[in-house]
Amino acid sequence: MTREYYDRYRKPMMHTETNTRGKCDAVPWLWKQWQSLLRMRSEGIPVLGFTWYSLTDQVDWDTDLREANGTVNPLGLYDMDRRLRPVGEAYRALIQEFGTLTLLPHSDYLGLR
Repeated sequence: MTREYYDRYRKPMMHTETNTRGKCDAVPWLWKQWQSLLRMRSEGIPVLGFTWYSLTDQVDWDTDLREANGTVNPLGLYDMDRRLRPVGEAYRALIQEFGTLTLLPHSDYLGLR
């Protein structure tokens, strides 16, 4: 789908809000999403950025905010007490490993080269 959008609009992409509401392990999911970004780059799609949603856990996300039941959904990089979750540690490792990676190699977009 990303290839279709890029071929149609010829605009740089961002891989954003990469979290999942499902019952999967967030750490492998994070790395799978990062691999998707690297694949996009290898296929020549200019990628401006990558984000994980959200920074902190979400309240009542399980009911799409339709019900105020106070359920904390543990999906953030940090919990509600600002403690780093395992996916936050993995995100930190991702940044340490790939932080100097230019997302737009050899590109004229935004004057970056």
